[in-house]
Amino acid sequence: MTLAGLRVSCALAAVTFISVSITKVDADAVSWNYDRGAFGAEVIYSGTPIILRGGSLPDDYKLLQYHFHWGSQDSRGSEHILDGEQFPMELHVVHYQAHLPNVSVAQIQPNGLAVVGFFFRTSPQNNTRFGKLLSHFDLIKTVATNQDNETVIETFPLTDLLPDGLDKLHYYRYQGSLTTPPCYETVIWSIATETIPISDYQLNIFRSLYNDENKPLVNDYRPVQPLNNRVVVTNKKKRCNARVRNDQHKSS
Repeated sequence: MTLAGLRVSCALAAVTFISVSITKVDADAVSWNYDRGAFGAEVIYSGTPIILRGGSLPDDYKLLQYHFHWGSQDSRGSEHILDGEQFPMELHVVHYQAHLPNVSVAQIQPNGLAVVGFFFRTSPQNNTRFGKLLSHFDLIKTVATNQDNETVIETFPLTDLLPDGLDKLHYYRYQGSLTTPPCYETVIWSIATETIPISDYQLNIFRSLYNDENKPLVNDYRPVQPLNNRVVVTNKKKRCNARVRNDQHKSS
């Protein structure tokens, strides 16, 4: 994505994560699914339904899972590139249309999926919000060694991992595809403009995971794809009548 010439859409209000008790999600079950293949690692959510709503989304969307993509070094890892910059890691929070029975049905429907993405930027200090998640990585590696691919971890709120002020989240929006096979073009992407801090020490914990070939699980991102005449819009604006230009963008 290039920022020059982005179309500003005043219809893009902040997206909202809604739960009956979103601050008490840590009372619900969460399992970590360690994907030993080429597409990273994910947390499958199985607690009180969390609904993504607003931001001109055509429907309510139910949280399915969230996963990370990271690189072997700080200059690579994210699946989206912003003004030529690739970030060391990217978080994808994946949802499917709430009125549909499951993600298998949703992923083949137009606008069936909604993914909120967050870039990571290196920081001198550890991000204490990632302490609970990272504390389980030794167990995850042990499970992988035992030829299993899933383990239950101590529960914690999803919001612990996300930036503060989600009700005022600024983001870039475009219609795109899944970044893993079969790459259905049924995803509404919202990429947050605010980055999440993480230290090199914490990034190296992610990089310590191994895939099913006993190789480091790194660089698990899809190469950047041409936008193919799709339009990228944003709700980050100084004024609603910003001039619209037809510049080329690139995105996943």
